[in-house]
Amino acid sequence: MRRLIVGVDPGVTVGLAILSLDGEPILVESKRDWSLSELVKRISEIGEPTLIASDVSPASEILKNLSHKLNAVLFVPSISLGADEKRHIARDYADFYELKLRNAHEVDALAAAVKAYRHYEKKLRHVEARMKRISIKVSADDVKDLVVRGYSTKQAVQFLQSADKYKPPPIIRRPIPKEEKMKSLIEELQNRL
Repeated sequence: MRRLIVGVDPGVTVGLAILSLDGEPILVESKRDWSLSELVKRISEIGEPTLIASDVSPASEILKNLSHKLNAVLFVPSISLGADEKRHIARDYADFYELKLRNAHEVDALAAAVKAYRHYEKKLRHVEARMKRISIKVSADDVKDLVVRGYSTKQAVQFLQSADKYKPPPIIRRPIPKEEKMKSLIEELQNRL
């Protein structure tokens, strides 16, 4: 089953954007009155999410519940994305991949997914490069999934080699120390300058 980065813009009309762990678009759509169970079903038809991405900080309860139900890491930006930033991120990405965005909900969901991908991009590319160098029969997507969950590449490969069938470990929510939160916030603000 393929691993996914899922951006969600909750509301009366729900925006949904799904990317591969390589940052390639899989789906961008929106639907009015999407229930949580329908959303879980729709995402599960496509693959298994590694990341559920929010465009606002703190994330809504719906996204927290969704990430919990799907056993996915919840990505929340240090600072909520502004409307201009979301439009810029989504439009650049949509233009590059020739996607048609039909409404603001799809723009917001895509911006969240792309922001999450960019946050982890360096790690994901490192895993991809490392997997090409070593000849081990484990899925690169499964290794990436574990790396996003906090494993080193080496630990992830060892874990997968010893497992009969990969099932993602449950997400353990650790409290983030204030210093780490502030450092992340400062980096985010510096990037916006």
